[in-house]
Amino acid sequence: MRHFILILGFCFLPLPVLSAAPTVSFSKEVLPILAENCFQCHGPDDSTREANLRLDLFEDAIRPRDGYQVIMPGNVAKSDLINRILSDDDSIKMPPADFDKHLSKSDIVILQNWIANGAPYEQHWSFKPVVKPELPPVSKKTRRWQRNEIDTFVGHKLESENTTPSREAVATTLARRLSLDITGLPPSPEAVQAFITNYDPTNTEDTVYADYVNALLESPHYGERMAMFWLDAARYSDTDGYQSDSTRSNWPWKDWVINAFNSNMPFDQFTIEQFAGDLLPDATAEQTLATCFHRNHMANGEGGRHPEESRIEYVIDRVNTTGTVWLGVTLGCCQCHSHKYDPISHQSYYEMFSFFNSIDEDGKAGGGAKPFLSYKPTTVEPHIATAQKLVNDRLQAERAEYTLAEQRFNEWFALTIESLTDDYQAWRVFAPTSMASAFGTQLTQVDDGLISTDDKNPHHEDFQLTGKPDLSRVTGIRIEVPPTEENTNGAFSRSESGHFILTDVKLRVVSTATSTVRDIKFAQAIADHQADRGKYNGYGLVAHILDDDPRNGWASFDSDTKTSRMAILALEKPLVLTPEESIYLELQQRSLQGSHNLGAFRIFVTDRVGKAVRSLDKAPLQKLAESLKASPNEINSGLRNELFQQFLIDDIAYQRVKQPLNQAQAQLSEFKSAAGDKRVMVLSERAEPRKNHILLRGVWDARGDEVVAGVPPVLGTLPKDAPRNRLGLAQWLVNHKNPLTARVTTNHVWRLIMGKGMVRTAEDFGIQGELPTHPQLLDWLATDLMENKWDLKELIRKIVASATYRQTSNLGEDKRNLLEQDPENRLLARAERYRMPAWMIRDSALMASELLDTSIGGPPVRPYQPIGVWADITMGRFKYSPSQGDSQFRRTVYAFWRRSAAPAFLFDNAKRRVCQVKTPITNTPLQALTLMNDLTYLEASRVLAQNAAASSDFIPEQITFIYQHLLSRNPNTEELKIVQLQLEELETFYQSHPDQAKRYLRHGQPETIPNFARESFHDKKQQASGLAALSSITSMIMNLDETITRE
Repeated sequence: MRHFILILGFCFLPLPVLSAAPTVSFSKEVLPILAENCFQCHGPDDSTREANLRLDLFEDAIRPRDGYQVIMPGNVAKSDLINRILSDDDSIKMPPADFDKHLSKSDIVILQNWIANGAPYEQHWSFKPVVKPELPPVSKKTRRWQRNEIDTFVGHKLESENTTPSREAVATTLARRLSLDITGLPPSPEAVQAFITNYDPTNTEDTVYADYVNALLESPHYGERMAMFWLDAARYSDTDGYQSDSTRSNWPWKDWVINAFNSNMPFDQFTIEQFAGDLLPDATAEQTLATCFHRNHMANGEGGRHPEESRIEYVIDRVNTTGTVWLGVTLGCCQCHSHKYDPISHQSYYEMFSFFNSIDEDGKAGGGAKPFLSYKPTTVEPHIATAQKLVNDRLQAERAEYTLAEQRFNEWFALTIESLTDDYQAWRVFAPTSMASAFGTQLTQVDDGLISTDDKNPHHEDFQLTGKPDLSRVTGIRIEVPPTEENTNGAFSRSESGHFILTDVKLRVVSTATSTVRDIKFAQAIADHQADRGKYNGYGLVAHILDDDPRNGWASFDSDTKTSRMAILALEKPLVLTPEESIYLELQQRSLQGSHNLGAFRIFVTDRVGKAVRSLDKAPLQKLAESLKASPNEINSGLRNELFQQFLIDDIAYQRVKQPLNQAQAQLSEFKSAAGDKRVMVLSERAEPRKNHILLRGVWDARGDEVVAGVPPVLGTLPKDAPRNRLGLAQWLVNHKNPLTARVTTNHVWRLIMGKGMVRTAEDFGIQGELPTHPQLLDWLATDLMENKWDLKELIRKIVASATYRQTSNLGEDKRNLLEQDPENRLLARAERYRMPAWMIRDSALMASELLDTSIGGPPVRPYQPIGVWADITMGRFKYSPSQGDSQFRRTVYAFWRRSAAPAFLFDNAKRRVCQVKTPITNTPLQALTLMNDLTYLEASRVLAQNAAASSDFIPEQITFIYQHLLSRNPNTEELKIVQLQLEELETFYQSHPDQAKRYLRHGQPETIPNFARESFHDKKQQASGLAALSSITSMIMNLDETITRE
């Protein structure tokens, strides 16, 4: 029988006599070995503990047992820990065969030396109180290099590793780096020029650098940059998530966050207000609004789920988020059992859970997700004014084009009257070339287009028709269901009632040339009769034949069974078939009631638009034919207007201004609605607090012992006189005695500015997390942060002022061979060079092209993204309509975030389903495809090219303009030569392909399209080819690795 089980690897080393064993650090060397290999079975979690042994506690590890000691301090030979690691006896050798943990030889030597030195235990570094360390000694050379205390710690470590720091980056790189790190935006060429002209790195009294930093910190864009990180941490989204993914109105909280960062709200106050703003004396609306932080979790409104299960899930999310963002501890591991590595018990988890357990919520989602704050935002009015101006401008353009369209209509009308036949019909019978059914029903077509069925009438059936309409295009489908004698009671089907249920209609295009099939979408469906869906189990409405859901559909119940029923389906856009293409129409009858299949039907198609496919009335052109036949010289003015409205739908020039106007008007209405009172999800306490229990195994309804609110003992206690509620919890988090919050917060800021945290596992400062690269520096900065009253801007000033920050990332011919010796830059002997996050790349492109709308705050906007992303994921329930005018060019922090479909233009982004403090930076082909093809970047490159062309008539100066805006530097001679050569080739190409130049220049917002590109290209080919070529060059430079890299 085993006395204890250690998850340890095999290593056959003789037991040496360690007379003078080397000193070993328990926290840095021994604890990681024990945590990785032993604590799973011999650690804090009593539910998985073996042999009643805890190796995480000194007293238990050295306790004498039946004739042996697991660890005998100072005596390696009598320590069973080592003996069993080295044993050849399979019955006692550790680990057992079913474990897959292995110790290296060096690991075993570390354990042997540690025991030989008395097996000293010490607390994990991050659980120790934060104490400001003394500055370490450094050489004169390092003192000449250093600019502040940060460099003293970094220089000391570099000296210990016998290496040196990198030289300072050039001024242009520093100017760009500082701007990107602090505001998330590139600097203007003017700001760069002023900086490089005046900055003298050799002058220690020079204030140019500090002034440049202060200007960036005072920029309102600083708050937006910091908010982007905080929204990820807060799992912010504009929707609930899950299947319903209902829209929320929590965006005023986002404005609060941006304002808090810009006003430099101390981080302790920032914390307290987001945890317990509602509990502060005489709490303001803004302080209550701040508590939305803990309501940004997903909300589950799915049917069949107990609301209490959802409520418990929300409380758990708040505990875990607190652990990640403020404490850097994986508290979620304690939800079901005590932590297997860190000294945090299952009970402690539910004591923290208790702080959030009496929120006045009931687990509902959507409009029922109380508590709410009725809050009137103050940031919307400027956007209303901008949107109104956009509508006015576009209305003026629409009126001018409307007048021209009237002239074109008059010409068309005269020609139409001459050519229109008396027997004109807008709808034509569709005669399929092949017919089939899914479940065996025989279909037969007769001369008048009627398609009849045999008497099989299966439970479910799909009718599949394939053919090629005799029209130049198809704009709508009409389904006619006549009563026939063969049906029950001479009605519409062979069901018991004689009525039909059509659940879905699918239209596809089939190509024999490419062997492909593509879906064609319908815009709407109308019918001459719809049954009461409440009366017939969801079946009745014709709109439901477009939603791909067999639980509803169009039904004929309660209609006159002696009159044909009719439905018209309008296509989203006209369908033009190639000679190799045919249409495939499928009528699905899959109702839960079953056997309500069509007995007979006709299919018609039309090429008309407007009322022809959106009304059951006769098409205007058909009315005209009948009117001319009856009274050739009299045409009703109302009919003429109907024809004019139909003409406008097909008039490309008019629609080019009308559709943007419609979108601008819709946006104006949306902003006006946003200016009203918003129901923001916030925190508030129940009148009667809930009792708090441990949840056994983390199961929502498995209640264990009752507990009271508290914090893990290893992290201290609540401050004296602190209330035992959320306010007390927040006060404890930012108390100077809390060992984690200041360290974790400092690490977050360091990572945002430097590229990587001193603790690389930002979410885990526990035993399983990585050790800090510079532990004394981290503690010095953490205590300095608290001494400076939690001033984040001051912390950033200190970081960027250091010589460490100012180093170059360009190693060139590095004699130190740093890339091999220190590939992850743990010594900080150089600056980090890394791909900018996707949001920063987008914002930078807009800034460089001067398209960026710099207004602060306001309702969410919708940047360009591929058509159909929302519709495909949400089964058509939500449709994405890109924002218009300046709103299209707002910063990414304001982008609408649907949890089920995160912004498609962000190839690197947090999922926003749970808290995430570190977003991965990837390098995939998707990035290149986005940067080269996404409409944002195409429009930005064209506008930047337009600006360059307007700045000078000389090509080299235009290219320099583009470089300065995208790269914050001038091109060198070789670059200029290459780009000019490429530009000449592109211009030659576009001169011979004017249609491609035209297409390239006409995308994006109407206001950004050059005037000559809106007109005929016959007289503008030279101008168009030149701009198209320069736009392509701009796009190429925008896609350079240097452009999208922080250096």
